[in-house]
Amino acid sequence: MQEGINQLRNDMTAQMEDLMQTVAGRLPPPGAPTATAAPKERKHPMKVAKYSGEDDWDDYINTFRVAARYNGWNDEDNLFHLINALEKDARSVFTEHPEASFPELVTALQTRFQPPDQTGAYQNKLNTRSFIPGEDATQYSADLRRMARKAFPRVTGEALEQLVLSYFVNGIRFDADVREFVHHMGIGSLRSAEAKLNSKMTFRQMEELRKPKDR
Repeated sequence: MQEGINQLRNDMTAQMEDLMQTVAGRLPPPGAPTATAAPKERKHPMKVAKYSGEDDWDDYINTFRVAARYNGWNDEDNLFHLINALEKDARSVFTEHPEASFPELVTALQTRFQPPDQTGAYQNKLNTRSFIPGEDATQYSADLRRMARKAFPRVTGEALEQLVLSYFVNGIRFDADVREFVHHMGIGSLRSAEAKLNSKMTFRQMEELRKPKDR
């Protein structure tokens, strides 16, 4: 009886040793890097737009980084996709830095198209930006807001909105009556001013269509 119990213990010990050896063989050696899960492949990856140097660099690179994070790109992927997106003047930046890494290329593009301490330049752009008859008022407003953020980086929130509203009204230079209309009817908020300007321009276009044509 005792011999049977001892034999059973020996068999169980041998099985445990075999199991431990099998598990140990599947584990990486101490200090070895552990495998990481592969990035999730999106069924519909987010596309990135082309960049020529004409659009705002900060807006572009922030949107690019969102797409890169969504698509699961690493820095090498980022570099290749950014190079592929460059065109016109922006392409020449890569030509000047063909061996640049992704962070280095981003820095080179920022230096070219979004250099620091440009508040004075953006203030001048704000002062000279005028509403162009035919453009949408919301696009005009968005352009002013973008320049105002660069011209006055410490101004935020409601103060920034009121500042943009002031430039919005003052930039309507093609017709004093339209400017006064927007000033009095849309002074409450920037969105209201956009709506009033669009409605006024639509009304003027309808008036032009009603005028009899010269024969």
